[in-house]
Amino acid sequence: MRRRLFVVFLVPMTIILLVLGGAYGWSAARAIQQQVTTQLLADLSYFTTGARQALRAADPAMIESELRRFGTLYDAKVAVYDRSGTVWASGVRMPDLTQEATEQLSLALAGRRSEPVGDALPLTLGETVIV
Repeated sequence: MRRRLFVVFLVPMTIILLVLGGAYGWSAARAIQQQVTTQLLADLSYFTTGARQALRAADPAMIESELRRFGTLYDAKVAVYDRSGTVWASGVRMPDLTQEATEQLSLALAGRRSEPVGDALPLTLGETVIV
């Protein structure tokens, strides 16, 4: 009787709980990825507003202090490019762009959008280029 109870009740219940736990874990991980991507885009829109004002005033010093502060706070390299594709303002010395970053920059300068940013995990080390 106990063996039958174990097979009929506990094994299916364990399988159901494992499936529900996996689905919950996947959903929670996806929500965290979306939060990280949203935060990256919010930072980009913040710099877009400041860069637009600095470009209109033709004064890169207006935004360079914000770029330096953001760079030291998040260990990020942020730069503002002008229409010719050269660095106009930067918080740090910018290294040469990778092929992918150059393609994204040329698409942005042409007024077109590049591919959307892929999933970004919060603790992943590496470069993310958002144009």
